[in-house]
Amino acid sequence: MTNRERMLSLIKGEMPDAMPFAPRLDLWHVAARATNTLPKEYKNASIEDICRNEGWGIYRLNSDYSYLETAYDDWVFSVLGIYAPPETCFSMEFNSEVEVETKWKGHEFHVTFHTRMGELSSVVVLDQAAKKQGVTYPWIKERVIKSFDDWDKVGFLFENLELTPRYESYLKVCETIGEDGLVCSSPTDGGSPIHQIHKHLLPHNQFFILYKKDRSRLEKLAASVANFFKQTLKIYQEYPGELIIWGGNYDRTITFPPYFEKDILPWHIKVADCLQPLGKYVITHTDGENHGLMDIIIRSKVNGCESICPYPQTRLKMHEYREQWKDLVLIGGIPAEYLIPGQTSEEEMYQYLDYLFKAVAPGIKYIPGITDAVSPLTDFDRLRKLGNYIQDRGKLPLVGGKVLDIFQGEYTDMDLAPTKFIQAEDVLGELQMAVIKGDKDEVCENVTKCLAAKIDGRAILREGMITAMIYVGDAFGRGDMYIPEMLMAANAMEAGVELLKPALTSSLKQQTKAKVILGTVYGDLHDIGKNLVSIMLKGIGMEVIDLGINVSTDTFIRCVVDEKPDILALSALLTTTMPQMKIVIDSLEEM
Repeated sequence: MTNRERMLSLIKGEMPDAMPFAPRLDLWHVAARATNTLPKEYKNASIEDICRNEGWGIYRLNSDYSYLETAYDDWVFSVLGIYAPPETCFSMEFNSEVEVETKWKGHEFHVTFHTRMGELSSVVVLDQAAKKQGVTYPWIKERVIKSFDDWDKVGFLFENLELTPRYESYLKVCETIGEDGLVCSSPTDGGSPIHQIHKHLLPHNQFFILYKKDRSRLEKLAASVANFFKQTLKIYQEYPGELIIWGGNYDRTITFPPYFEKDILPWHIKVADCLQPLGKYVITHTDGENHGLMDIIIRSKVNGCESICPYPQTRLKMHEYREQWKDLVLIGGIPAEYLIPGQTSEEEMYQYLDYLFKAVAPGIKYIPGITDAVSPLTDFDRLRKLGNYIQDRGKLPLVGGKVLDIFQGEYTDMDLAPTKFIQAEDVLGELQMAVIKGDKDEVCENVTKCLAAKIDGRAILREGMITAMIYVGDAFGRGDMYIPEMLMAANAMEAGVELLKPALTSSLKQQTKAKVILGTVYGDLHDIGKNLVSIMLKGIGMEVIDLGINVSTDTFIRCVVDEKPDILALSALLTTTMPQMKIVIDSLEEM
């Protein structure tokens, strides 16, 4: 059988002759080209050349965004979070209601939209430094939405966006890959219009606050964004391929269960009900923490989940994924760190593979892959050994038997004992409840009452607010509260602390004002975790210097030298960028 036949057979729930090994190499390949570190025998080789020569399948279950290196017309649409790589079955353009002006300024691509509703502008960047980290698509330096005045204008853009079927480009990619891999078309990485707004149009913190306090505003914009989704779904009814990937980057914290259930699940069901009767298989990109989402994703009617990231990347182990998603195709399951020297040994890699093969036996509905992708830090020789292991031992059906949990005893459970919370009496208790509710006005009102009652400022801070935030944090950790509630509580406390500052003694100010340098490491453009930590630290009186995202090691070191902080906090969301934390720490230790 060919690798394409094997992959398609497993997706259909059939048993082929062997497991296909098709590592996702796009991030590694882009970074290796940019740093001139491709293996000697592959100095000028494409991903397809490498895979064919090694006997691996060609992984095209995610879109290859490297096309953007030359397809600058699509950069215009990237500011809205939509793309049309070759394997996507449509092209995009605005109708005559929208005029687009573009300009290059160094590595920055400036876009201006002229409409009768007014102007909008955005800036995106893709430079050599980003490519060295394997980044293949431009990051948005300046968002198209800058104020509430821009919301209707962005809605107008989506309303006047026109998609044209373009099946020939998909078929050309299929012809290029041939029987060496299975090409999956990805029309959108947003699972729904609301999810699209969340992922691409608003900062996380703003989205979550509005999600709780001003849903009507989000729903109005989502109604306009839905024009893109409706056109996409119509075009894919004539899709000439078998496999579609819809939505992704799901995570129990970011796409928390009530949010997923209300705003993402209905669109997944709509897509499945529309396309599956036509013989199409729908998968989704589940590369986050799926504990708490397992049942909802089953109800989404997807045929499979791609880029499964098990423990130690997340809390669920691979045998738990197999047990709970027994009817879904699982794609991935091999953490990228097993290919990175210094993070794991070859012995640990083989130990994990032995465990994995028992966990997924007899091997039906499982396609092994590196999750989320082969890292730029990967040792190619080790990748080759991993491929040899799968080729040598991946004949199907796999031999079953007792699964040896190699992680047994390590903490992976999300169940936390409830924190004992004793509500204070009188107005301090009212202040605590106001913080927990996230009511900024009520917090300020109760701080004023506490001051009028001559309550010591330290007691107001510690008993009235910090105690409440500890409760909120623990409830968040247990899954009893979600990001919107935690953000609202943190913002409310921040307002209360600001009002309280004059009443605090100078000694307390000195005691609580530790200095923290905070930033997301080089190559990572995510800021949700960093922003949450920043809000919490500011709320308890710390001085926070936020360096932003994509921060180089040199910038961290220079800031540490200049500012002499008490704490350096490094943030990373991607498994491919987490090793940058060690690089920063090692560089500091060498000083």
